[in-house]
Amino acid sequence: MDVASIVYSLTIGIIAFISEHDDHKALTKDICKSVQLVQMDIKPLFADPKSLSKNESLNASLRALQETLLDIYYHLRLWKESKSHRALAWVRPWLATQQLRDDRQLLMNQYIMLMGATQFVDHSIDIPPPSFPQSVPFTIEPKEDPDNWEVTKFWYRCVGDKTTLAQSEDFCVDISAFLAIELSPVACQRLLLRLDERGTGNISFSSLQELVKQGSFIDIITSYTQDPNLPLLIWIDDDVVGNGPKVLEASKCGVTVIQLASTSAAKAWITINAGALQPHTSISQTIDVITKEFLKAHDSPAEIRFISDQVRIDTHSDRVAFENHNAGTETYHFIRGQGIKAPILVYTDRKSILLTHYVEKDEMAGSLNSHYKVFKEYVSALGAGRKGDRGWAKYNA
Repeated sequence: MDVASIVYSLTIGIIAFISEHDDHKALTKDICKSVQLVQMDIKPLFADPKSLSKNESLNASLRALQETLLDIYYHLRLWKESKSHRALAWVRPWLATQQLRDDRQLLMNQYIMLMGATQFVDHSIDIPPPSFPQSVPFTIEPKEDPDNWEVTKFWYRCVGDKTTLAQSEDFCVDISAFLAIELSPVACQRLLLRLDERGTGNISFSSLQELVKQGSFIDIITSYTQDPNLPLLIWIDDDVVGNGPKVLEASKCGVTVIQLASTSAAKAWITINAGALQPHTSISQTIDVITKEFLKAHDSPAEIRFISDQVRIDTHSDRVAFENHNAGTETYHFIRGQGIKAPILVYTDRKSILLTHYVEKDEMAGSLNSHYKVFKEYVSALGAGRKGDRGWAKYNA
């Protein structure tokens, strides 16, 4: 028996077992629904056995699903039929709940990967989208309430249970309707930039799940579409993880930090948040203009500052990565080209500091060669709302 047949047989067994035991618990019912989704996704594979035999990604997803379904079937029977486990469940009822909750999380993880793999089969003959994933790494982490599946509900209801990608042009309309919130064009651009940084035109289920994580769906979406809290540090550097301790230091000073990992992402974010002033004739338009003018409305050393590296990994239009030695220079000129006068500190290393002489022509710009004290004074002044600090405003401070 091939792996697809084994998986399909397991789904039948689990559904039948749950039905026979007339289990009305919400968690068990959710497991049953999830298994039914797997069953629906497996059926089309029997019509095209050749695609199954040739696609290693699909076979790997099926094998992982087989192990997960076996565990679920075993655990369901254990807690229902084993006298010792039933006694244990009476004393510690949370043990069974936690084990089955973990099983359900893993099942949904494997199910999303299966959907990505089956879609790749469907599109392998046609011209696939440039960024179409062969599989989608997923971590579905519900809140403590096992019934809280808002992101999954949104996706299945508005996008569909047979795809891991949503078209960007429809995404904001769908999420606005689902959450019953109004998203302005600028709010949509902010959200799409976070979820589709490369501008592929698609939003993946995994990127949305990663964004929301264990937070409130509506609160997270709202936080990414509203103006950032002030004072604000916009940090443009591809070493997001390496900058973690410094970001934490800035946060301790009361500073909100937005990290942008590429020149293109930085330009897009700045463009969205520093739009040109538009004439307006209504209150709604006035609000939209204020939102678009966020950076310029707060263009002060006491409210907004920038940090940029000089050399970073960027990508060409064909998405081939390269080491961009002029990244800091490009970023500096782009910010100033938008009419933004806020401080810019180019934070780089000893070798690249030689490329930063351009800051000497600007009294609100400086460059820094790994001098932590200067960095700390720069963010401390921002956190305290000071304007007059100038120790950083020079070449190689």
